Amino acid sequence: MASRGAATGTVRLWMDDQGWGVIDLPDQPEGCWAEASVVEGIDGTDTLRAGQTVDVEWTTPGPEDYDTKALRVVLRDELQATPWRMIKAGGVNPPRARADNSGMHATRVMRRAVVAALVAVLVLAIMSVGSIHAQAATYTAPRFAAKLPASTTQVVRTVRTNHWCAEVYCTVTQGWVKTGGQWKIKTRWDGRRAIYRSTIGPNGFAAIGMRREGDGRTPSGVYRIAVTFSTTTTNPGAMPWRRRLPTSTVTNYNNWLYNTWIEERGRTDGDRASMRYGFWVGYNNPRLTAGVGPAPVRGLGSGIFYHTSPIDRKWIPTQGCTQVGEPSEMRWILRWLRPGANPRVVNNI
Repeated sequence: MASRGAATGTVRLWMDDQGWGVIDLPDQPEGCWAEASVVEGIDGTDTLRAGQTVDVEWTTPGPEDYDTKALRVVLRDELQATPWRMIKAGGVNPPRARADNSGMHATRVMRRAVVAALVAVLVLAIMSVGSIHAQAATYTAPRFAAKLPASTTQVVRTVRTNHWCAEVYCTVTQGWVKTGGQWKIKTRWDGRRAIYRSTIGPNGFAAIGMRREGDGRTPSGVYRIAVTFSTTTTNPGAMPWRRRLPTSTVTNYNNWLYNTWIEERGRTDGDRASMRYGFWVGYNNPRLTAGVGPAPVRGLGSGIFYHTSPIDRKWIPTQGCTQVGEPSEMRWILRWLRPGANPRVVNNI
């Protein structure tokens, strides 16, 4: 049953580029999830920073992995007036102290300290600019960058690796973000980089344009995300989303329904463990509605997903999809992706 309440808490983390964060509240060990639209800053802004004190109105249930969800977040003004300002505000002038020559020496000392501090700040600034220029000079864009739309600032990338195993289906999936014109692997709120063990089809990657139905290979290339999905009743992220039901499937039928999402009467495995969270890769003109949109080419492959793993079988190969073995990692990807970032999937590049 849903419940509501109010409490004072502390901002645990705030993701400005993603428009959300987590607030620590009493008796809520998993934290309260908040998005920028409910924040009321003291200066009218909707941004926060870690460590700030806020008043929160919350409700349950929260999104996956969080106790509650914020309905309203108000930033407290921690800057209290000094006693002299309070006296002036009341119309009373502060008393004047008698002249004391010893204060002149203290003033000179203070001025010297201020000048020294300013010089130190200037030196640090010059060093920082030099460091930035040095970094810019050594930056090399990843290979996939030239293949992306100019508006894309988020990428989910999967490539081969021997780090965990040597089979051709052993891969790593990474979250990349573009900031300041440069691509880098995303750092999560907990300090970890977005690098996840994954697996693909048993026969590895197919070259671009060479994937075929049933060949046990995963398509290479750059693709949009057709839709995200989960078996939850609400969207765990911000991307276009559809709920997977027991009847949900994407067909490989050699007819007009090829590579089309349908609800199939009599099917009961559409919400199986491996399909509880994920997204549908925009390979071969996927159709969310039968007969709507460009027609998929029959035989080139259907139902190419990023999804989670079967229970107790995290690292087995797939039929051609990409499987991120830990469900919590796939949930993080879904929460991280933003429509405004025009995200892309990059396979084997």
